[in-house]
Amino acid sequence: MQYLWDLVVVQQQSRNVPQGDSPPLRRACQFGLSEGSAELAEWMLTFPDPPLEELELLDLGPEDGSGFARAEQLQAAFGARVSTPAAGLWKRPPGVAVEEGGNCDLVLFSKVSTRFSLDRVLPRLGSHVVAVWVSDECIHETTEVASPACAHMNSFWERTYLMMRGYCTRRICASRVKTSILQDPNVLDLHCEDFNTLE
Repeated sequence: MQYLWDLVVVQQQSRNVPQGDSPPLRRACQFGLSEGSAELAEWMLTFPDPPLEELELLDLGPEDGSGFARAEQLQAAFGARVSTPAAGLWKRPPGVAVEEGGNCDLVLFSKVSTRFSLDRVLPRLGSHVVAVWVSDECIHETTEVASPACAHMNSFWERTYLMMRGYCTRRICASRVKTSILQDPNVLDLHCEDFNTLE
């Protein structure tokens, strides 16, 4: 991860097209918490200079409680620098999704980030964002066709400017892009005003 961090965050490199200078990374938003992404979260809070000021953990998942257990371990180690929504709030209430909280300078997602979408997080991004795709669970799939979860999560990397501007090393990919060029590949704009209503 150190190589990717130096390349994308410190040197602000972007493959093919320069993305301009971006503000320093202070706050990361992590969607889901697998074993692999928990290790990466711990690394980001410890080793970079300067390290992240805050890590917000979202969508910790209900099934086996492992996401909450890993979040508690990170909070025990890093205190108030790690924040989570109250237990049980991983379920989104019906209606339009509105994410509350501070800006996300870095967004991290993995196979367990089943509720992640670019559309959902775009309102919380500043002028630039660093996106990190932890693909370890998907790399080791043994079937010929990717699982629905991996295919869905990989679409955010492959079908956006993240892949065109980013870099990968083994199981982790990272990209720094202008927020203005990001568009969720799984969301279509509906221009309802362009349709005629039947009377």
